Amino acid sequence: MFKPKALFVSAISIGVPVIILNLIFWSLKLNDYIIFDYIEVLFFATLLLFVQKKYRDIFYKGYVNYGKLYGDTVLIMLIVFIIIYIYTFVFYKSIASENLDMMLKDVRLYLYENSFFSTRKKNEIYRFIKQYFYNPMFLSLTTSFIVFLEGLFFSIVTCYFIQKKKKLHI
Repeated sequence: MFKPKALFVSAISIGVPVIILNLIFWSLKLNDYIIFDYIEVLFFATLLLFVQKKYRDIFYKGYVNYGKLYGDTVLIMLIVFIIIYIYTFVFYKSIASENLDMMLKDVRLYLYENSFFSTRKKNEIYRFIKQYFYNPMFLSLTTSFIVFLEGLFFSIVTCYFIQKKKKLHI
């Protein structure tokens, strides 16, 4: 039995808190520190665990096998992918477009300091990178894809612990 409402509510329960945490870190200028990336991943994994448990208890009345739970989690993560994509696109397009400029400055600096190419070739490489890799659409796609893969990876483990099978009464 397929319940899209439960999937959407579960996805929103994961996506929105992750977005809020990301905005808090960005507003406090903490997103440059690697430790806060680890905190976000841990927060994401914890949310996923609790959402899966809640989903199991409500939708499957507390009993579900590994395959069904993992399949539903994949669907939830596809919806989270869309939510994160939209947020990241809006973030880099209008909220924090200066972050994109700062990343491009870092790329340019690294390219010019650590490359043996001629200046003309460095300029070509920089324009190529700027045009294809450092734009809101590409960054949104890669960020969303990474979150989707994290969700799939964590789900492999969390589904094992969340699954619950009915006991046979003899």
